[in-house]
Amino acid sequence: MREEGLEWAWNKGLVPLADAYTRESIKINNRGTWNRFSPGPDFKNASIRIGNITWYGDVEIHVKASD
Repeated sequence: MREEGLEWAWNKGLVPLADAYTRESIKINNRGTWNRFSPGPDFKNASIRIGNITWYGDVEIHVKASD
């Protein structure tokens, strides 16, 4: 899969809603703004809740964790 495909899936809300490691539920409050044509993070100003913690910030998507 290409990174652009993962970005598209994130933007459309087609991502798994459970943490692969802890199995805690994930709720996407705001996917953020897709930053398709500028340098920087893939999505800006997102809000994600994992378990009891809400995270705010930018989202960077990669095919491999090593990227």
